[in-house]
Amino acid sequence: MKNKKILVVDYDFYNYSDAIAYCLRQKGFDTKKVSVRIPLDLRTRIYNWIVKKSDELFHFKTAVPLLKWQIRSISESLLKEYEAYGPDCVIFVKADYIDRTALAQMRQSKLVVWMMDSYRRYPHLIRDLDMFDHIFVFEKSDIDLLQKHRFDSRFLPLCADGRFFYPRSRKRDIDILFIGAMYPERMKLLRRIESRFPDAVIQVYGYYINRVELLKKFLYKHSAKYKNFHGRVTPAEAGDLYSRARICLNIHGGQSRYGANPRTFEILATRSFEIADYNPYIEETLKDGISLYRDEPELFSEIEYYLSHDAEREAVAARGYEYTVRQHMFSRRIDELIEECGW
Repeated sequence: MKNKKILVVDYDFYNYSDAIAYCLRQKGFDTKKVSVRIPLDLRTRIYNWIVKKSDELFHFKTAVPLLKWQIRSISESLLKEYEAYGPDCVIFVKADYIDRTALAQMRQSKLVVWMMDSYRRYPHLIRDLDMFDHIFVFEKSDIDLLQKHRFDSRFLPLCADGRFFYPRSRKRDIDILFIGAMYPERMKLLRRIESRFPDAVIQVYGYYINRVELLKKFLYKHSAKYKNFHGRVTPAEAGDLYSRARICLNIHGGQSRYGANPRTFEILATRSFEIADYNPYIEETLKDGISLYRDEPELFSEIEYYLSHDAEREAVAARGYEYTVRQHMFSRRIDELIEECGW
């Protein structure tokens, strides 16, 4: 199916569609990428604020869906792109932003969804999966969940984008680095790491879920409490930071039961040492190329050990790098997707 048209679509999800589209073009496919958005009018801003405050208070286990008018607006915009481009296939990242009516109008094309989040967080999406020709999930336990609804799916793990995550010659001048969303439980753990390792050079980057915490950071950004905490970074900046760190921390969200976030592979792709929370998929896949912890005391023990054992730390990072560049880059994942779809 090379030289046919493929439309790659996402909505506000870390722009992974760009990596997918890039790899497809490299493999000879005529590809267009669309990141759909809705206007940030007053009612959208009010709704977004209510959702964020509610999530801060109640810690929802499932994602709060977009409102019907928001999905309708996005679907209408996407249909215009679809009709103008006339693709043979459409690849959706997550697909929580398009309605069934729009999907039905696209059925003349092959429809593919790569769910880069767990369906346990988006149970309302399951009802429309019959519209897709191929379903890929990043969380392997979702396969059993979808089978209960009589949908077949394929495990397609997340991965690293080689355009941004690769080894760099940098001085390892950061002892402990974390990049990711500042969820309250993560903030608490990172604060305890600061207390446990007061002499370590610690750097934290990411966006703040809790707006009160964000306001505090803005007001007290020059205080000792926030001197190690910074804002968001681009993928290229993240790759450079990983290359400067002796230890890179990776803390998964609650939806990862048997699957890994992209950061797992992005860190290793820079040939940097990683400590991550335990996950059976990571243990089986990366073996001795990563350090895993099951509880806080074990995390502290791993940090303390590897800060003082440079040669061992670099050896683990080297093994993790080899595993990753061979098996866990976007170019490899797109090969798997192409093969499964029969393109």
